[in-house]
Amino acid sequence: TYTPVAVTGTAPLRLQMEEPLPQRVTLALSPPDEIFALATTDHNDPQDTILEWVPEGVDPGDYVLVVLAYWGEAGGAVYYYPVTLQ
Repeated sequence: TYTPVAVTGTAPLRLQMEEPLPQRVTLALSPPDEIFALATTDHNDPQDTILEWVPEGVDPGDYVLVVLAYWGEAGGAVYYYPVTLQ
């Protein structure tokens, strides 16, 4: 069982990545019981190890932050993080 990270609605969600950086990253915020995202953002060719995102138009509550990362040589990976927006 994971404990959600609590974040205020106006604070950015911060994702810290390790080298080698992916060529593309998609962030999506979804209710835990649904597969459709309420908010998404794409980052092509990120140049920094930290991505910040403030999802707009999302009400406070429990969500899953879905991170899709793609490396040309290695393929893709999907990560899931429980988040509570306050």
